[in-house]
Amino acid sequence: TVDDRIAQAKRTVLDLQINTMLLDLEAKKRHITSHQLYELEVTKRIAPATPAQVKQFIDDNKDQFAGMDLATATPQAEAIIHDEYESRLGDALVDRLKKTTPVVIGVDVTTPNLGGEAVLATIGGVPLKAVVLNERLKPIIYRIRSEAYDIEKSEADRMVDDMLLIAEANRRNIGSDEIIRT
Repeated sequence: TVDDRIAQAKRTVLDLQINTMLLDLEAKKRHITSHQLYELEVTKRIAPATPAQVKQFIDDNKDQFAGMDLATATPQAEAIIHDEYESRLGDALVDRLKKTTPVVIGVDVTTPNLGGEAVLATIGGVPLKAVVLNERLKPIIYRIRSEAYDIEKSEADRMVDDMLLIAEANRRNIGSDEIIRT
């Protein structure tokens, strides 16, 4: 449902904000920027994919690379392998930071009508208030609701069209399938 999708979006944005705050706090401890921390702990540790890894990846994902020549498939496979490795290293960094920096979850982010001052979590003693997430969520919630509206409107339009066709068929005393053909 729309409410389920919105609740999931809220949980995801909360997790991302907690991770961002963890990176910021660790960077501050090291007297560097969070970007420098990410470069140091993640980006610089990404090894380029070997030709054997690329070949194996392409072989394992033949459907994704169907019809592509090797010159086109290879850089795409390398990029995917790079992104997956970066994601694993980033997750590992966040897991390490969560072990050294206390994260205390507060009010449930999916609570209806959550006030801006509600503390959703405290990360290393720094409160994360709902107002921060509410601003980040506005465009996401709008998109989710807009997509749901478009689907419902399309279904309603189809139902109205069907009812108009049936009414016209009844007025002409012919079957509804015949009116479509004429």
